[in-house]
Amino acid sequence: MIRNFLILVALVAMPLVVLLMVPGGWEQRLEAWVRDTHSSGWLTALIAGLLAADIFLPTPSSVLATLAGAKLGVEWGSMTTWCGMTLGALVGFVAARCGGSLLLRNEKSKESLRAQELLSAYGPLALAISRPIPLLAEAMVLLAGFYRMSWGRFLAPVALANLALSIGYAILGKSAEEKQWLPMALLLAAVVPLFIPVLLRIGHGLRGDSGDN
Repeated sequence: MIRNFLILVALVAMPLVVLLMVPGGWEQRLEAWVRDTHSSGWLTALIAGLLAADIFLPTPSSVLATLAGAKLGVEWGSMTTWCGMTLGALVGFVAARCGGSLLLRNEKSKESLRAQELLSAYGPLALAISRPIPLLAEAMVLLAGFYRMSWGRFLAPVALANLALSIGYAILGKSAEEKQWLPMALLLAAVVPLFIPVLLRIGHGLRGDSGDN
């Protein structure tokens, strides 16, 4: 598990590290693009569309949510991100309910097994807990659809968790833009969510040790 996690971190971080090593180029270009692009309509549609397709594409949702806050502001950026993320979850949920046999083929994957354990242990709360975790969030949505969770039990935790994440990332993006550290904020938004499963596993291990004592 640790080896696969490190490989995932390396794949995500490698292009970002390369960009950091390029002297004086990418930060200025990114900041100039964010500053000089005045039309927000197409950016809203682009971010919402990519987030809605997150269940099928490797979309960096945390990065897009942070960028939405920087470019569109906290209120509109949060709403754009929330709509895109929630629509994407609904698309995955419906697809799994309608095409359960396709999901069944991959049910034994590590992410699906982990999602199934969380769903069995925590029910709808697991959907909220998993939302910021790459891959696991998508697996949880698909399994909820596959096991035909009711619409109310699915939508409430997903929508509320998406709202909290959208506001948090939007605040991060807007603050980073104002204080001129947006490139670093985008880097953090891309990498930090990858460490959440490790932190949760460590916390679970510590609770288990304390329980044994």
